[in-house]
Amino acid sequence: MRFSSSGASFLPFLPSLSGYTQELFRADDQTIKACSELAHLLPGKVFLEDTPEYAKEQTSYWLAQQRSLHPQCHVAPSSAAEVSAVIRVTTANEARFAIKSGGHTTVAGASNIAQGITVDLSRLSSVEPSDNGSTAWLGVGCTWLDVYRDPKVADAGLAVAGARVGMVGVGGYVLGGGFSWYSGRYGWTCDAVLEFEVVLANGEILRVNTHEHPDLFWALKGGGSNFGIVTRIKMPVFEQEDMYSSKAWYEQEYLDGVLSAIEAFNSKALDPDANLFMTIVYDRMYQLFRNVIMFVNTGANTSSSAFLDFSFPTLENSTSITDMGGVSASLDDYYNKPFRKEKFTLTFYNSAALMSRIAAIFRQHARVMHLDEKGPIAMTFQPLTASHLSAGNNALGFSAADGPLILFSLEVYWSSPSKDEYMRVHLQRIEAIMRQEAQNQGLLHPFIYLNYAARWQRPFESYGARNLKRLTAIREQYDPRRVFKDLQPGSVHL
Repeated sequence: MRFSSSGASFLPFLPSLSGYTQELFRADDQTIKACSELAHLLPGKVFLEDTPEYAKEQTSYWLAQQRSLHPQCHVAPSSAAEVSAVIRVTTANEARFAIKSGGHTTVAGASNIAQGITVDLSRLSSVEPSDNGSTAWLGVGCTWLDVYRDPKVADAGLAVAGARVGMVGVGGYVLGGGFSWYSGRYGWTCDAVLEFEVVLANGEILRVNTHEHPDLFWALKGGGSNFGIVTRIKMPVFEQEDMYSSKAWYEQEYLDGVLSAIEAFNSKALDPDANLFMTIVYDRMYQLFRNVIMFVNTGANTSSSAFLDFSFPTLENSTSITDMGGVSASLDDYYNKPFRKEKFTLTFYNSAALMSRIAAIFRQHARVMHLDEKGPIAMTFQPLTASHLSAGNNALGFSAADGPLILFSLEVYWSSPSKDEYMRVHLQRIEAIMRQEAQNQGLLHPFIYLNYAARWQRPFESYGARNLKRLTAIREQYDPRRVFKDLQPGSVHL
């Protein structure tokens, strides 16, 4: 059988795949048989549609489109050995499946599946620091807020270079690269990984690091779910300092000056602890564009030289001294909205002039789209400094010479399924216009960030022909039967 198919900016705002047609499938006898076998093998861990556990799982997805996909059963293993049993039974029956870590994907169908088997990893939620407090094993079922607030981490004054939004799950975030508040110092989150625990398609459980299976170790750092089911991730932990956090809202008249300041921040890279991203949100109810920057300094430096160029008058400014848990929880308030969502991403070379033009295109289209009154549309610019891009050996295809860059994303939220196709078509049109604008200026970089990519985008091809060829060869070595392609139809494939 052959199937095919292909988390943070800052916004009160979204992701993708309106046109996905998984619901056209119906559970076949093999899938029903697999669910029955798993129920006997893992009592109390397999849930059918008429159970409260099933209903709870369906509401746990960030993307409303995913909630409308109804699997034949949810399976909730609590160890790598149980994940191994699940994949053995599933593949033996040739049943289609999806893997869910935190359920924060931007692609509908990537972590839930209609009439198939959804493997829910939320019970793999242990946080196990080493005796000397220098590393920790993280279960992929944790959210990052779970990690930051785990007493073994928080009470010891420790931190991990994880997601900026607390509700994001550990697993998919790391496999897509991962952008943290510590990226200026440590690079992508995947660059910091010391070891993966992985279940292969044949059920074998591997420990994967620089010494054991180093090729697979490289591939998992940006290669997504094409190679196996990651169950635990070993990360370095370090002493956590207080964090300075500020949100500043700017008038439209200062926008070009603010964009010039972002360009300078990115090119100078004066402080590896300094972070920012800028979001422009269109509020249809009030027909207003809101320009907001979030500033964070992981060393609690309230007067970092990196932020000095942003001394423009503000409409509003909120500031706090907090920690990773506090910052990430504050962003959850914006992101955890029960909307349907579509999202795409692009990458540009560092240019205030291009950012200004991209913002103008956004404003032009946002004004004329048929948006929900309470469902915003928003775009975000995120600086990628040279040190961020070159910190580690991953599959993403960067070198220091690529930087600095701007990671761009655009997201829209709405309520009615009747608007799914309309939103997808309009976002594809906007993406094409913005891509062409960047190309015309000679400022388009090919990178497509997997964690923000729309269904129609091709992130793995953006890693470069050499890396794509290497990733494909590694997949053939570790999954020669292509289980994670053919039986996992909703995932983003090589």
